[in-house]
Amino acid sequence: MTELTLSDFTATKTRASKYLGAEQRLRDMVGFDKVAAYVEETKALVAMRDDGANPQVLANNLKVVVTGNSGTGKTTLARLLHKVFYSCGIVQTDRFEELSAVRLQAAGHKLKTFFSDARGGTIFLDEAYALRSNVVTAQLLTELESVDNRDTLVVLAGYEKEMQAFFDTNQVARDRYVC
Repeated sequence: MTELTLSDFTATKTRASKYLGAEQRLRDMVGFDKVAAYVEETKALVAMRDDGANPQVLANNLKVVVTGNSGTGKTTLARLLHKVFYSCGIVQTDRFEELSAVRLQAAGHKLKTFFSDARGGTIFLDEAYALRSNVVTAQLLTELESVDNRDTLVVLAGYEKEMQAFFDTNQVARDRYVC
């Protein structure tokens, strides 16, 4: 039997208070009703997992696609999702890694290291449609499937038409993301 101490509760309180109001900010954003529903759904899945359900129930729910024109708040949304998920204990580390697909493509061989460094936090991949290499896309999907990355929020962002074209050419990727 495990004995709980005050420090077990203090860490949670500190985590929750660090981003106090992030969830409310997300709910207050105009036009983001679907996102608020997604957060509630994810929190329910975490509760199921915590009650003994297979941890795989969260597998695809932490893989998100955000589309929109320049200046529509894709990065802001990703940062808010990270703050909400961190404060709720859905992601375990307060690490938000932002990377452009162009930069990722150039450093494709370092993808595994990048995921390892961000494990348990959030990866924001901007201009994801720019992933033109099947090798890099395959590596990305491999990392997404890794048991080690189950608790990592991965947000792919880009312009709507370009992201649609990206997923049209890669059905496997489409099946892994909440759009």
